[in-house]
Amino acid sequence: MQADPFVVQHGGEHILFYEEIPPGGTIGRITCIRVGKDGTHGQPSVVLQRPHHLSYPMIFKWAGEWYLVPESYAANCQEVFRATHFPDTWTLHTRWFEGQPLVDATIFEHDGRWWLFGSRPVPQTLVGDELYVYHAPMPLGPWKAHLQNPVRSGVDGSRPAGIPFRTSNHLVRPAQFGAPHYGAGVRFWQIDTLTPDRYEERDLGSLVPNWSKKVIGYHTINSAGHVTVGDVLIDRPGR
Repeated sequence: MQADPFVVQHGGEHILFYEEIPPGGTIGRITCIRVGKDGTHGQPSVVLQRPHHLSYPMIFKWAGEWYLVPESYAANCQEVFRATHFPDTWTLHTRWFEGQPLVDATIFEHDGRWWLFGSRPVPQTLVGDELYVYHAPMPLGPWKAHLQNPVRSGVDGSRPAGIPFRTSNHLVRPAQFGAPHYGAGVRFWQIDTLTPDRYEERDLGSLVPNWSKKVIGYHTINSAGHVTVGDVLIDRPGR
């Protein structure tokens, strides 16, 4: 299984990072693949695996260094890795939110500050999440909690589904639909207000796959340069 694609530009090419669970396995690892300007690609390569599950490989560059922030909820913290040889060698750099881990931490810059969005599961629900927001002067923290946390709750667009992006001068947040099943689609929210003490967003619409009866879900969307990547859930009876 492959999921949670993120893409970056590096050295004249695009590099795609994603979660992979190998056949017969149950624990996710992070794999990457190089994509050329003409769309051709190389062979996938496993770049990070841990004793616990990894997914959602949030990646960014800061002060000339690449950092990888995969979802590591099973480790009861948020692990942060720094590239010692990009893109295939990573070293544990630090840990955030120890004892209070986040799901799908998503980091971006807006109005001169860095923001981290992530969700926490609601007890006794399968995909009922609450969205938490943090801010800092730089992407390595220290992170300070938003005064309105949690800023959204529910299965209809709380959990992040990729890095917020700009369109028509608006900041748009992609979020996951958790109903009628996990990974059912992506809802887009226009962020109207984002300050350390105020958060407001409005619903822009959704991307729910209806072009094929075999495609029953859309889960994550990200872009870099002229490349946009996403993942779909395909119904394969008997598998």
